[in-house]
Amino acid sequence: MLLLMTFHTAPIFAADFQARLLLHKQVVFEGRSLGIAGWFVAPDISTTRPLKNLFVAGPCYKDAHSWAEVMLGVMLTSTSQGDTLIKAYEFVGDVRVQCKNMKFFDVFAEFFIRPSDPVMICVITRQVVALHGLPALSAGIEWDWFIEKEIRIGPRLTMSYKTLSITATRQYAEHQNILRLYCLANL
Repeated sequence: MLLLMTFHTAPIFAADFQARLLLHKQVVFEGRSLGIAGWFVAPDISTTRPLKNLFVAGPCYKDAHSWAEVMLGVMLTSTSQGDTLIKAYEFVGDVRVQCKNMKFFDVFAEFFIRPSDPVMICVITRQVVALHGLPALSAGIEWDWFIEKEIRIGPRLTMSYKTLSITATRQYAEHQNILRLYCLANL
């Protein structure tokens, strides 16, 4: 609730509100830096249609301070026209990189390819504050660039505890401002 109150300029139930559950898993082979990674992004729970599920998986590299994932997968979309439920799928490509060894902040970058939409590049910078025994808090900036379409940028707040984190981000764009709430579970 604290994260939502920080972004008070968008009502919780406004048309630009999005809420999603994200699941992430990395399995790194023992004694190596290589492994397999996967993501599942659940549909936006603030809308009923269209429902979009994202599944991606592929090889990953991980060391003590950073990781990189190169994945392929599918976006499943369910929508309705009258009484008919229409399901479609689309193959996607996704590259994600996180570096935690920067001097003052962490950097996360994503390059997402989906044939029906412009290529998306996302860059997130954040500064983490961890107090012993309390959930870690981080603040930063999230920047999404949809090539040949639009740029969104705005503040981002995250509260993390062990393998769970809740993030609120407010993105400002020319055509639509968006308030997003994510719950991420690193399995």
